[in-house]
Amino acid sequence: MAAEPMDVERELFKLSATLAGHEQDVRCVGALANNQVLTGSRDSSVRVWVGKEGGGYACASTLLGHTGFVGSVAATASGAIASGSNDKHVIEWDLATNAPARVLEGHEDVVSCVRAGASGDLLYSASWDKTARVWRDGACVLTLKGHDKAVWSVLPLDDAEGRVLTASADRTIKLWDGQTGAVSKTYEGHQDVVRDLALVAGVGFLSGSNDGTVRLWELGGECLRVLQASESFVYAVALLPTGEWVTCSEDRTVRVWHATSNEARRRRRPRPRPPALVGPPRHSPLPPGPSHARSACRRSRTRRPCGRAR
Repeated sequence: MAAEPMDVERELFKLSATLAGHEQDVRCVGALANNQVLTGSRDSSVRVWVGKEGGGYACASTLLGHTGFVGSVAATASGAIASGSNDKHVIEWDLATNAPARVLEGHEDVVSCVRAGASGDLLYSASWDKTARVWRDGACVLTLKGHDKAVWSVLPLDDAEGRVLTASADRTIKLWDGQTGAVSKTYEGHQDVVRDLALVAGVGFLSGSNDGTVRLWELGGECLRVLQASESFVYAVALLPTGEWVTCSEDRTVRVWHATSNEARRRRRPRPRPPALVGPPRHSPLPPGPSHARSACRRSRTRRPCGRAR
């Protein structure tokens, strides 16, 4: 079962701003280094929001170019923006003109994740076509093939070898050689779709899944910890600068977890229940698509095995 929040008084997050402007539900949120906020929506747009004097945010740019919903946004080290869509494209944006600078073509299905490398010259994308791709200057320089079902997340390690992690609907995570595109390791343990990945410096990485768990892995293959974060899908996982883990789930909560225990440090649940503004709706997490993208979630109340790598 999902861990309960600690029975102690704890600092709560408070709503500081509401960013209103998209015409349909918001599918993804990102950030630029200058405290600007990025959002992507089912209305096919990407918006850039800037802070206002006295508080709040205003929409500074609306980027139009996708023909399907925007499911992922990313900011590069140089401050550029990229987005991925169910129109099968990745777009790199020219913020001077608010127009596409480049449209990256090659994926054959929904682009589910876009991430930028720390160096700023590489862009990474994941797709329901079962592949991840590495792009440089608008060209695909490497295609990672090996998953049996949709790839939901891609995460560069930004190391000297250029290694890359991917998470898939086939319930596995794979580590790839950044030079050859060969699979170096496969991590097994999740019981459902693996939705998101996050680096943990000096340790390894986190994975979040439709099985309701978050798992901490070391790159060598050992699963170090299993956190039952929710009784429903875990859509995203991230780390705070303090080292605490953050999860967002289909149960309408965002939770902040101790890095060393299975207790929620803070929990934010909207009250009363508003319309879904960020993330997939509960009973239809995705638009119509391949059946492998939404596997049935079978949950057990028994302790889950940690997993293994091969």
